[in-house]
Amino acid sequence: MAHNILLWNIDRSLTKLTELFEHANKHHEKYTIITIQDAPNVDQIDIMCERIAVENVCFKTETRPIRANAPISDQRITAHGTTRLITLVHNTRAKVTKTNTVGNATAAGQVTEVKLQPIGQAKDGQERETASWMEIVIVNSYIRPTATRNDTAQLLNMIQLNNKKFSKTLILSDVNASSPT
Repeated sequence: MAHNILLWNIDRSLTKLTELFEHANKHHEKYTIITIQDAPNVDQIDIMCERIAVENVCFKTETRPIRANAPISDQRITAHGTTRLITLVHNTRAKVTKTNTVGNATAAGQVTEVKLQPIGQAKDGQERETASWMEIVIVNSYIRPTATRNDTAQLLNMIQLNNKKFSKTLILSDVNASSPT
């Protein structure tokens, strides 16, 4: 068993999100982590996340909205114009220990601390001790075409500040910015 990770930008398409969730349900044994960027309407996402939790208990859903012009500490789920990041983490092959959101609406990141089951350990569905599991950080991020160089630099600095205790970090990102400023 390998720890496969799937990265997907769904361009705010409910159809693509539905197809990805169907793929995750059908092939749950292949993936340990699935990261999704630029998800559609927040209400639709909540419904889809509830559905995947009911239909397939193999994944735990971590979702984070990032709203324009609002500090991270004051984010609201119902705002229009959000950047929505979704991270699906396999329930038996990985354990989420902490999730934090950094950045702003143009350059956003979801920093998730995860413990990964050692390769070749007990089969899915069996309880196991997590003390020997490898700790890593998964950063699911989305950088919009309107992001400035400063927005992007700020996001990277925030990721670094939120990640001082880990040496293993995987940044999975959809980068669209082309701003020279």
